[in-house]
This record gives sequence, structure tokens and C-alpha cells, in this order.
Amino acid sequence: MYKNIWDLIELELSKNNIDGYIGRIWESARWFSFDKINETAKTIEKIMNELGLSDTRIIEYPADGKTSPGGLVMPNAWDVKDALLEIIEPKIENKVLARYKENPQSLMMFSPPTSDKGITAEIVLIDSADKEESYKALDVRNKIVFTNTDGIKLSELAFSKGAVGIISDVLSTPSPLCDFSDKLTQWHNYTIPCWQNGKKVFGFSLSPEKGKFLRSLIKEHGKVRVFAKVDTRIYKGSLPLATGLFPGKTKEEIIVTGHLCEPGANDNASGCALALEIVRALKELVNKKKLNVPKRGIRLIFSYEVRGLQYFVNNFAGNENKLRKFIAGINLDMVGNDQNTNRTICRLMQSTPFALSYTDVLLEKLFSRITSENSLFKYKEMSYCEADNLLGEPAINVPIPTVGQWPDIFYHTSFDRKENISLPTVYEIGKASGTYIYFIANAGFKEVFWLASALREKTKKKIIDFLGRQLDGGSFKNLEELENRVKHIQHKTKLGFGLLARLVKNRDLGQLKDYLSQMAKDLSLFAANELQYFKKQQKYYKKAGLIKQKDVSQKPILAKEELEARALVPKRKFLGYFSWESFDQKTKEEIEKELEISIASGVDRELRLVLFLCNGKRTLFEIWEYLKNDGYDINLGWLIKFIRILSAHSSRFVEIQH
Repeated sequence: MYKNIWDLIELELSKNNIDGYIGRIWESARWFSFDKINETAKTIEKIMNELGLSDTRIIEYPADGKTSPGGLVMPNAWDVKDALLEIIEPKIENKVLARYKENPQSLMMFSPPTSDKGITAEIVLIDSADKEESYKALDVRNKIVFTNTDGIKLSELAFSKGAVGIISDVLSTPSPLCDFSDKLTQWHNYTIPCWQNGKKVFGFSLSPEKGKFLRSLIKEHGKVRVFAKVDTRIYKGSLPLATGLFPGKTKEEIIVTGHLCEPGANDNASGCALALEIVRALKELVNKKKLNVPKRGIRLIFSYEVRGLQYFVNNFAGNENKLRKFIAGINLDMVGNDQNTNRTICRLMQSTPFALSYTDVLLEKLFSRITSENSLFKYKEMSYCEADNLLGEPAINVPIPTVGQWPDIFYHTSFDRKENISLPTVYEIGKASGTYIYFIANAGFKEVFWLASALREKTKKKIIDFLGRQLDGGSFKNLEELENRVKHIQHKTKLGFGLLARLVKNRDLGQLKDYLSQMAKDLSLFAANELQYFKKQQKYYKKAGLIKQKDVSQKPILAKEELEARALVPKRKFLGYFSWESFDQKTKEEIEKELEISIASGVDRELRLVLFLCNGKRTLFEIWEYLKNDGYDINLGWLIKFIRILSAHSSRFVEIQH
């Protein structure tokens, strides 16, 4: 079904072009200041114009530290000239600890400026400085905290205690896989908040090697003083969203996303570069008349990770009707690391957590083609991951799987450089991704039938695997609950059939609906037979003593909580992801106390899934039940409290209907 597309793309894709695009993008992206991020967007726009794409433009959105669709704050604009950290006491020969121009990752993103004269201060060593108890009996006023951790909580605590700056030698990447991890400097993009101006400390990042050296100085001399100068500018500016279109025969579009804001050649110059090369290759194949002009256009979208698309769907897109021209897509994120050097696996992350999508099934088939030809290439199907795929959320409902590789020993470090890119790996991912993009862009009735059949077979496998796991790891005490889980799998496939129907013209919809209806009946019969078989097998296993009765069902629900949840109908007021970032510090502390959670590190995935389902039609109990059938264990009483607190604090996120 896709072989001809695959063969043509395999011949047309160019590793040299990918390498060139990565170099052009990374040249400015590696500095990660906002002037350079805007420069990167202009470079990408220039490349799109060179490729002859249509509707090439840069959409600007505010970088003001205040605008916050869904609570996700658009950061203050932040430019850097240079930054320096050096030891002045004790007197030593190699006194420079960090310099931005030599190692950009040594400066924590969003660090405020010092005075022109800089700051001289004593270092206070505090391990786990993101915890209140670590500061007990310590005076850090007008000093610099040196620690082994990261995160917003660290900088906020240090500031609240009167510190002027922080230094960290943490390395949170899976670096033990390499023998040079001591030399990696971690990039801190979420340690100093992007939304506060004049109310935060500056920060420097050291490699573990330099951290050990500094710790030894403190141990030997007791008192170590440093000079710090940070030449940055925080201001109200703008961030770019670069876009261009390879037009199709209709106004419908397939979108390809990738973020342009991070300093790595792999993360994510590689994703942007591959997207550009795929579109170049497809356009060339169409020009040579080896492929037809696709039915749907292919739109490239590159912006600040997550936040750019969050603003886009809530503002520039205008409303859900304008988003309906988007049919499907793919997000390319970190596709350049060497699988052997990094011991990494290419991860195919689910399009949407609420449907079994044809996009995921197609992508897996294509990547299995890679492994059939290249036994050294490894991939794995993964659950939904929050990235530049937020158009997959149910209010927008555009299935966008994410392709990325993990673990990456260079992730968010100074070693994520162009020389560490594996062009053969990018090329392999490009063959599958390019075939995926064109196949969907040009899919018609025949392709939809084939995809529907593949979706049915995938569903059967999921049912068999699920029931098999129950025998292997113990069984549900409540068979009704187990049956509900199997029905839930079928329901997600039915939603997937709905996504698939969007690829068919109205005149063919009747025939397709009949076909899909028959498939749904076939799946129901299959599920019933498998459940009967499971019950028989369960009896045999018990008689043989192979399994013990195990209750893995949810805790009993109090009748009062169920009644309350059934009476609540929450409606989400925004598109995309929710974040606590826009709440003031006092409110954050109140919410943490009321809900007994820590919100400094972000929003738990389960809460975002809950909000995704708040469509003003489902009751909170139905939402809870849906996620229970998806395998999530959420306390219903706590969930009621969460929805009530969120709606009480801000009606711009959720309103409760009765």
C-alpha cells in the first residue's frame, strides 16, 4: 500500500541536506536567547522560501511574562551578551568557573542581570537546596547558594531566603551510560522562572567535574568567594512561530511540528531539519511527476516548545472551526542521536490518549519496515507524551504522534552538538516519517479501508494482550470491571474510526460507515469470545494453583462522593495544556495546602487528562470512570476537590455546570 512512496522517498532524501539544515539552524539556536530564537525562525523561514513553499511567514506572539493561555505563561523576552563566574578567594590560577560565550549552557536561562560592576559574594554549599529544611540555621543573605539540584523550587527558595544567585552542578541526564559525564554541563531552562521580572536570582551551571573542584575548595578553605557578572536583558518582546505550506489539492492540511527554541543540535535542530528535508524531497518528487500533488497540503510549524502552539491554538487559529482544516500530523523531536553510542530507542508516542488512532497504527507499520531492513535500528511504541502534539487533545482532535529518541546521554547538556548527530539515524527516521506524511496527505477511499483493517487488527491484539496480562499477573476480582476495560478498548477504536472517516469525501461516507459498522460488530463478537476464553482459562489457572485471587479493583466509592460527582459537569474554557504558572505565589501555596500536592514541578499528567475530558457534557463521575477504565487510579473525592478549587480560583480555566 505504501511501498512506492517508501521507495521514492528512500532515494530522494539527502543526508547532506539534513546535515546542512541542522548546521544552519543550530548556529543561532545553540545560544537560546530570544534574539537568537527569532534569528533561528528567520533562518527557517529563509529555507522554506528557498524550497518554494507557500504562505511562509513568521507569526509573532507576546513574550511578556504575563499572557497565559491555559495558565501556561508566555515567558519574558530574555537576551544575553555574556556572563562570567570566577573565583576570587582563595587565589588560584584557573579561576574561571563559567563563561556564557565559551559554554552557553553554563548560564541558567532567564537569569536576571547583575549591575555593570558585577557581584562579589560568598558561596554557601547546600545540598538539596530545593527543600525548606536544608536552609535550617543557615544565613544565605547576599550570598550564592551552591547545590546539587535544579527546578523552580530551588530558585524561588533561594530568593526568598535572600540569596543573590545560585550555582548547580546537577546532572539529571542518563549520563552514567558514558565515561565522560563529568564534563557535561546541564542546561537549566526551568530552574529560574520565566514569568517573574526583578524577583529572582541569577544562576550558573557547572559540570560535575567543576562542581567537585569547587566542593574541594570549600572543604579545604572553608570560605570561597566568587565574582559574578551577568549581562542580560529581560523585557517585553515577542516569540516567533515560523510556518510554511506545501499546498495540496484541497484546503485540508497535514501538519509537521518541531520546536526551535532549544540549544541542542539533536534537541531540536534535528527535528526541524528533518521536517524541512522531508518536504523538500516530497516537493521534488511531485515536480518530477513521480508522486501526484497530494490531496491535502503539508504545513510546517516551528515555535517555542509547547508554549508557541498553546498560544497559536488559543489565539491565531481563532476558534475550533478554523482548526478543522488540520486532519493529522506528526511531531519530530530529538531524532538525531546515535542509537548505538547513546543506547537509545526511537519512541513512537501515541497521538492522543483518548482514541486508538490510525496515525499510530500506520507509523508503527512503517517503523517495523525499518527494522526489517536494518536489524540494528530499535523502536518502541509509547503512551501519549505532552509535547508539540497538543492538537491531539480532544477539543481539537487532530491526531499527532511524536517521534523522538530516548534516553539521550547528551540531553539538555553542553554535548548536544552537531558532531554528535547520527545522520544515518535521522535518515532512517526520515524514510518512515516522510512516507507517513505523504500517505496521509494523499489518502483516499482505498487507503482508508486498508487503515481501518489495520486498526481492527491492532484492537484485537490489544484485547488479547490485556487479558493475557491479567492471567500472568493475577486477575480482577470484579469481572464486570474487567469487561468494562475491554469495552473501553473497543470504544477507543470506535473513536479512531471517527478520525479515519475524516479522510474520506462525503460521497463515500455512507459506504465507509457501513464498513466501519460491520468492523465494530466484528470486534464486539471477538471481544465476547476472548472474555469467555479468559474466564475458562482463569478457572484452569486457579485449579492448577498458577494464580491466586487478587483484588486490583478500585477502592469502594462512597455513595456521597459518587452522587456529588454525577451532579458536577465541568467545562474547560481553553485549548491545550493547563498549567499552575499564572497563579501568584500565595495562591499556589494555598492550593498546595488544600490539595496536598507540590505544584512547583508542573501539572501531573492525570490532571491534564481530566481537564481534556471536561467538555461541558460529561459529568465528573463519567470523566473519573473513563480514566479508571484507561488504567488511572484517581481518588474521586480528591478529584471533586480539585475541580471545585480550580473553578473557584479562576473561571477562565473551568466552569462548573449543574
